[in-house]
Amino acid sequence: MYELAIVGTFYDGYYDLWEDFLELFSKNWPECPYPLYIVNDSKELNFKKEYNVTVLHAGEKAEYSQRVQTALKAINAKYYLLLLEDFFLGEKLDANVLNNIMKFVEEKQVKYYRMQIGAFTPLGKRKTVAKIKPSMEYTITCQPSIWRGDFLRRCIGNDVFNAWVFEGVYSKASFAHSETFLNGLYVDYRNVLCIYHGVLQGQFINKTADHFAKYGYQFNAKMPLMDKKTEMKHNIRKLMKGIVPQPVQKIIKEKMKTKSVVERYDEEINLLIDKMKLNN
Repeated sequence: MYELAIVGTFYDGYYDLWEDFLELFSKNWPECPYPLYIVNDSKELNFKKEYNVTVLHAGEKAEYSQRVQTALKAINAKYYLLLLEDFFLGEKLDANVLNNIMKFVEEKQVKYYRMQIGAFTPLGKRKTVAKIKPSMEYTITCQPSIWRGDFLRRCIGNDVFNAWVFEGVYSKASFAHSETFLNGLYVDYRNVLCIYHGVLQGQFINKTADHFAKYGYQFNAKMPLMDKKTEMKHNIRKLMKGIVPQPVQKIIKEKMKTKSVVERYDEEINLLIDKMKLNN
């Protein structure tokens, strides 16, 4: 059994990002000691042998949950580090960059360990690693996270749903904000793997494009750059989430009559919460 398996859950519609993910992974973590897998829908691509990646197929038009379920059935590991196709490694990593984290995970019997993207640390967070609290809006997310296999199986279940619904379920369900559920769940406010988020709303994020341009990396994917004004608004919203208390955020949303992507799936989220008995 592998102690940790790195699994990219990749959507076929973003296949032009896969080569960049693998090239940057191979370049910046050349001596990664963990096996790397990609679980996609059904698209066949021929990757370079030096990428040393195993590709698994979840099936035509598979959703996020099905890709994770496929990984759990096919890969015999105790822990799984889940990544998305636009999580690009932006700096050289030491082969053993995760050693201390894995030691902490084992010693503390951690079930879920979320890592940050970007350098942002919420105000007032003195600890780099903290327990996930019931007051947090999202208890588990699709950010880079190390999952203990049995906990991931429990959270993903057997149903079919996308990543937005997955995050929404564990944002809204009362049990997902209970001390019982959150025992063994941690968040690391550092960007341990130096990950740069690549794409937002089908467009390249300027900050990410600028970072890799400085190091002479030319992306293979041909996506338009996000309008800088739109990107600035997104960054402000992200900053506000880390500063403004949740009740105030809710009032602002109601006054501005805005809905998050997750809120668009409210009906599906509520049905799944009931089915998985997460409001008990």
